[in-house]
Amino acid sequence: MTIEIDKISTSGAVPEVIEVYRLLKRYKEDPARVDWERDVYKRGWDVAFGKQDAMWTEDEKQAMTDKKQIPIAINDCAKGIQGSCAIATANKPGIQVKPIGSSDLYVSELIKRAFDFGWGQNDGNAVIFEGVLESKVGSCGWFDVYWDESKITKWSTGKIVIKSDDPLEYYFDKKSKRPDKRDSHIIKAHLITRNYAKDNYDVTDDDLDFKPVSQDEEPGKSSAGSPGEDEYARMESEKAAKDTRSDEPGEDEKADVWEIEAWLIKKIKTFCLYSIDDRTGELNKFEFKTRKEAENALLKLHEIKQGMAIAQSQQDGIEPQVFTIEDVGKIKEIRLEKRVQRIIVGKKLISEEANPYGTDSDGDPVVPKIPIPHDRSASGFFVGPTYRAIEITRSRNKGRMQAKYILTQNLTAPIVRTEGSKWLRDKVHGDELVVDKGVPFRPFRLLPGATTGELMAMDQRDEIAINDEYDMSDVMKGKLPPGADSGKVVIALQDQAGMMSTPFIGQRVEGCIVKIAKVMLAIMLKHWTRQMWERLIEPDERTTWQPDKEKKINQDTGEPEAPPPDEISLKWEQALELIRPADPTKPPGIELDELDIKITAGSTMPTNRMAKSMMAIEKVNAGIYDAEAALDYDDDPNKERIIARMRQKEQAMMQAGMMKGAK
Repeated sequence: MTIEIDKISTSGAVPEVIEVYRLLKRYKEDPARVDWERDVYKRGWDVAFGKQDAMWTEDEKQAMTDKKQIPIAINDCAKGIQGSCAIATANKPGIQVKPIGSSDLYVSELIKRAFDFGWGQNDGNAVIFEGVLESKVGSCGWFDVYWDESKITKWSTGKIVIKSDDPLEYYFDKKSKRPDKRDSHIIKAHLITRNYAKDNYDVTDDDLDFKPVSQDEEPGKSSAGSPGEDEYARMESEKAAKDTRSDEPGEDEKADVWEIEAWLIKKIKTFCLYSIDDRTGELNKFEFKTRKEAENALLKLHEIKQGMAIAQSQQDGIEPQVFTIEDVGKIKEIRLEKRVQRIIVGKKLISEEANPYGTDSDGDPVVPKIPIPHDRSASGFFVGPTYRAIEITRSRNKGRMQAKYILTQNLTAPIVRTEGSKWLRDKVHGDELVVDKGVPFRPFRLLPGATTGELMAMDQRDEIAINDEYDMSDVMKGKLPPGADSGKVVIALQDQAGMMSTPFIGQRVEGCIVKIAKVMLAIMLKHWTRQMWERLIEPDERTTWQPDKEKKINQDTGEPEAPPPDEISLKWEQALELIRPADPTKPPGIELDELDIKITAGSTMPTNRMAKSMMAIEKVNAGIYDAEAALDYDDDPNKERIIARMRQKEQAMMQAGMMKGAK
């Protein structure tokens, strides 16, 4: 559907709506974008999983038919796609929540459990598989994370939803250099019906029509019809015309209304007030739209601090300490980068909000539209392995076609013979070739020589090239080199997995999961009730669970020491109160950018981990590694817990030995 900016501008739409439509038109109608949709995305899906005849053009089919060749279109991409997607997702990717500094270990544990709960609710591994599939076939997948208020239970007023979206609905600047599109506006736009718009948004027909605001009627013409026209006759004619179109969708059922969710990058001038908290010593930051508001807040802080100093001095019987404005805080004018979310239906601006999901601990806005792209092209859009494998697949099919043609032609190839040989037709016993004794050579068929062998060699080379595009070499598919021992297999797996697939998995898949986790956490902190957080703690854990770093070993028995129940219960209660106070009128005591934790990917590629594990075991058996070194080399996500348990066990055994020796 063409976007007519002049028509939108004269329809009474507000400037914020016109700005988004201008961006959408520029991104949507960019020639590089059009080429990507047609040649990369749509053709990739058609060739890999769609129409069998999408591989050849009509002219190519006709040329093959003229040469009496069958246009073969065997799909060589599907298995490679499925295998490479399985490699990226077979190890159940997740996240790790690691405390930094003085972060509460119980808060970190609750956050990790909350992510696992939300991930499981959405069958996250299947969602990631769909996104990776989009990336492998169409070169780029997109994820959308949002809060669905229609999913109401007794525990919560909604549900976090993670879904894999249609990449053709997303638009961005082709000049963007970042894989996650952090440096570009992101617009999600698609067409909906008028009925859908009216059912889901507070809009009218005027909001959905881009008609000029001032539209004067023609002189002598009424809204009811032409002058002198019989009203009953006009109504009957309209009814008859409507009856003739009864099989077509009505105006309200046509998808001709734009539903747009725009995430725009805006540099917003703000005035930040920085002050030191006297109780904790932490730096607090408050944002204000105007300098006057910031100055008033600073004066109020000064008044409070000076009043507290005077009250303390009267209690202690000493002279009060005098604070200047500069001692209380400082005001600084800065420009913050914010993500402004605008939701537009038709020409109506439904809502506008800056940073609705807040910022992360690095100060970057949290955006729920998350791409999982493959390789960036020179045009700014993405190309994946399927795009590059299409021409190789065409070459392989052309070779198959020619080989079959040659083999079939061999059955009726010309017979070379000299005079003195002739055919005898015999319907009963079959035709026979009779040859005189004096002929210089026996008759033979004129075969093509080594052509068939060359075609088979070309077919093998094309197969290897297709497997390379999907990182599916022989060793990755379980075919071991001749005479390979376990060490060589491990090295081969490491080389193939580490050098071929890890860049995509580590930089794209795992990075994407971390971004999804941040959005989920922002939604949880904003919407989850106290009961939802309490559900993450089992009843018996209220008085028994401890982080590994806090567990202690009894020096006398060498056994783990039971924690004080009241102390554990208090720590759980403090963590819950910080995340979601029991009093529903109080705001959360913590936000996403205040969490002193680090969210990282919790998995690596399975083949690479398997290779490392096998190599570590061989080095332990050879006496090169001890158990702790093997865990470090393998990069086991639970290595800290395992090492702690090993050390506790060693200490217990040593103490038991000492006690036995003393007796």
